[in-house]
Amino acid sequence: MGSSTAVDCDYPENSLYVEPEFNNIMSYTRIDCYNELKASQGAKMRWVIKNLFLGDLNFLRDTIHRKELYKPYRGEYFVAGPLPVDEGGHLNPPLFQRGFDYEFVDCSNAGTYNEPSAYDDTSFSYSGVVTSYDSDFQNKIEHINHTAIRILQIDNEQPRMCYNNYNRTPSGGTIIKFNDNVLNTNVTITPQDSTSINNTNLIQDLQPGLYNVIKNYNDGTQDENLIQKQNNE
Repeated sequence: MGSSTAVDCDYPENSLYVEPEFNNIMSYTRIDCYNELKASQGAKMRWVIKNLFLGDLNFLRDTIHRKELYKPYRGEYFVAGPLPVDEGGHLNPPLFQRGFDYEFVDCSNAGTYNEPSAYDDTSFSYSGVVTSYDSDFQNKIEHINHTAIRILQIDNEQPRMCYNNYNRTPSGGTIIKFNDNVLNTNVTITPQDSTSINNTNLIQDLQPGLYNVIKNYNDGTQDENLIQKQNNE
């Protein structure tokens, strides 16, 4: 049995620079010591792979990532029948991750989408912004019915995922307008019957301002949506 001699691959003691760099995988010396790359070499290789070799595949990968951001991180959409609830029996609406700038755009005049339209479906009609949340918003962000989503960091023009479900219609409700455009007691309360609360132009016909739109259902449940109407589009 032959014996082997341990190889010292450490840099010489008290040396600030070694020429050539015998630990570098791309070096041509000390073949027994190839075990590392410089950070800049790794970054360069990743750039070449991403920008020169992946091409269309890289674009497809980015598109898949965009689609994932348009899915709720928790909750589920109502399609038909009983309202979705969590394991504790609490209402379980679709909630979206904070940290992005969201605009929820009115798509109530689009076709029926009992579930959100596909990310790639840009055929639905839409109008003005119903409500928006900036990246610093700290409360829950819910995809409300009859709106599509625009994440400004991703699609600052085209809204996606129109949710326009008419399987569950309210029997009546209330519109509360905050006259100072802040949440206080200076409000105007307007009751709504089944016809007015189900009007597809309900949000579009509101004047700019801050509202709480309350919808009552025959099963005894209630939806409340805080809406910042920004324009009259």
